[in-house]
Amino acid sequence: MSTPRPTTPWFRRSAVIIPLGIVALALILFGACSLYVKNASDQVKEQASDTYDVTYRVDGTSQDVSITYTGPNSALVDESNVSAGWEASATLSGYAAAHLTAANSEAESGEVTCQILVEGTLVSESTAAGPGGTSQCSATNQQLRDASKG
Repeated sequence: MSTPRPTTPWFRRSAVIIPLGIVALALILFGACSLYVKNASDQVKEQASDTYDVTYRVDGTSQDVSITYTGPNSALVDESNVSAGWEASATLSGYAAAHLTAANSEAESGEVTCQILVEGTLVSESTAAGPGGTSQCSATNQQLRDASKG
């Protein structure tokens, strides 16, 4: 007479454990990916609605300067025949970056300095001198975001 062989319960058989393990792992990965995508989506929405109060300044000794800067809706604004002490403000939003170019006229020999400030924090500064001397300042969207947080 032979001894009956003990039977393994169905839930302990490798034919069941391996597929169940794969399904459990797939569910965990799907949940992790979903959470990651949701967090990334939330960050994109937040950044798209951010606004930054930007101040553009031109200083120095020059009296005949042409200026180009980024205005609202990322529109470029041009002004000419301005002198040192000029200042303008703009509210930039979303993924906008800030740019300011201040160029001396060909007859101007003074010094021109451009500055970009975000909520009072200096983000970019550049100085040039002499006829046609051009100072260029720029601030990336990330720099605007960092400066606005203090």
